[in-house]
Amino acid sequence: MFIALTAATTSAQAIKMAYDFASALRATGWPPENLGYARALWIGGEYAGNPLLAYLDAGFAAGYLGESMPVAQDVTAAERALDEGFADALPDDGPVPARTGRVR
Repeated sequence: MFIALTAATTSAQAIKMAYDFASALRATGWPPENLGYARALWIGGEYAGNPLLAYLDAGFAAGYLGESMPVAQDVTAAERALDEGFADALPDDGPVPARTGRVR
């Protein structure tokens, strides 16, 4: 496990941990086109079913692509929109939570 989540880990902490880890991967030369592979390797199976998965995924994608770190409230809003069937209303200007499979 590359990120040690606990019962006390907040969504903002999960984003930061994943963002920092993915930023380090990018710094070592992982190419942007390998985002899907990197996500599957580092986030996929290890955290499937974890309530913080969407936050890990958003932080990971942003860090891997060198984008701004997401805000937990934005990820929460995106998740809520997906739950309510409003996924088409989500902007295409940032990482999308893990369960959608969409990547900018």
